[in-house]
Amino acid sequence: MLRRCLYFLIMKRQHTIRPDFVVDNQREVNEDPGTKTFIEKVEDPTALNFGGTNTTYASRSSDQNDFEISSLAHDTDHPFTIAFWINLNVASDSTYRFIWNSWYPLHVWYRNETLGISMRDEDVNESNQFITTQVGGKDFFEDEEGNWVHVVMAYTPETADNNNTEKVQFYKNGSTWGSAVVSPNDAYTNLGIMNASQYLGNLSTDNHQHIKAKLSNFLFYNHSSAELVGVGTTGGSAFTDADVTNIYNGGRIHQNYRTLAKGTDLVGYYKCDDDPAGGQIKDYSGLDNHFTTVNGSITRVASSGLKSLIRHDLPWAQKRMTVPGLFSLRTNPQQ
Repeated sequence: MLRRCLYFLIMKRQHTIRPDFVVDNQREVNEDPGTKTFIEKVEDPTALNFGGTNTTYASRSSDQNDFEISSLAHDTDHPFTIAFWINLNVASDSTYRFIWNSWYPLHVWYRNETLGISMRDEDVNESNQFITTQVGGKDFFEDEEGNWVHVVMAYTPETADNNNTEKVQFYKNGSTWGSAVVSPNDAYTNLGIMNASQYLGNLSTDNHQHIKAKLSNFLFYNHSSAELVGVGTTGGSAFTDADVTNIYNGGRIHQNYRTLAKGTDLVGYYKCDDDPAGGQIKDYSGLDNHFTTVNGSITRVASSGLKSLIRHDLPWAQKRMTVPGLFSLRTNPQQ
């Protein structure tokens, strides 16, 4: 009888339930019991350095339908958002430095350590010029020479005809920069047609108002209705605070901005990692709005402090997998 009881206890001990365990070829700490098919790494991207001569620019032709943000038939604008990384090579001075422009109706620029966007109404020849104000006693680019700064400008048109509530909310490094700037010029109604050549880094082909800075990941979002320009499938609103937090990404470049919120509204997506000797700055929006003429002292350089978060899919042999333990594999020994 005693021998039979000992045999029973030994057999019972052999069938102790064990938990699942993880085989991890990456030798990482097993913080989660699930399957892991990718890893994320922080890498150093390249950027475009605009060296600062009068003829330093990139340009593209006047076919601007994707960038059109005004419905002339209804005398109304539509929301849009512009975002980019910039690193000033020299301190901002009193000269207008044009980062991006479509010659007549729309400019993005910096001057005297402030950032601005100008929108010209073609009918009345009046501009709405939205300019950053001081926050905490400092201007937008004050003391930022040599630093990477993430910029977002979110434009929302007036909420009713002629109530002059057009506004631009500026963001710096993922956070709002003061309150939204509301319609400085009440004579403005809507933007003119964007039918002129676009320039990146200068006002025109031969102008002293060129930028002296590095650029990375310049993004132009058109949130217009699909009927107007064939894009804008995410509801027709400019960026919110949450959208800005998302693309700022803790100060790191995303691998692909098209996969993020409002990514389908991108009409110009320039990573600015091209070799300028190739004569093109590529558009990754899928609309082929490439800058096809590159002149002057534009060079590809190391980002020097700007980082990107890159996702790498793992090969099969390196994927983490869960191996079921006895709890999953055993049959009930009592049956």
